[in-house]
Amino acid sequence: MLRLLMASVACTLLLAACSSDKGPMTDEQRASAVAKSCYEALYDDVARLFLDGRIHAAEMPQSYREQLLAAYHQHVKQVNSEHRGVEKVEVSKAERDTTLQLIQVFLVLSYGDGTREEIVVPMVEHKGRWLMK
Repeated sequence: MLRLLMASVACTLLLAACSSDKGPMTDEQRASAVAKSCYEALYDDVARLFLDGRIHAAEMPQSYREQLLAAYHQHVKQVNSEHRGVEKVEVSKAERDTTLQLIQVFLVLSYGDGTREEIVVPMVEHKGRWLMK
């Protein structure tokens, strides 16, 4: 429950950051912020928020959603076991791909055992929101 509250606060802060004094955020910045927030939620074991950050998540049948949530929980359990969890998620860069009509967000996952991994998260804009593809 505490993690869910923290994730809600993080989303609120993210929305506040979108209207900062530095002017409007670019699409790359918005997509990066959403990708980072989704992965932080996943590794804080709030898989529902991670799933809700995916394109078409709302249209998924409930049984499929439950299967995905179970898979996400298993993934987090495995990462916790093998790498002592994820301590930090950082945005490395974001690049627009005009051919595929998306933004590739590069995230660096810093694990509890000191290893780091860069992943690529394709982000698409759908009905005014940036979502993971």
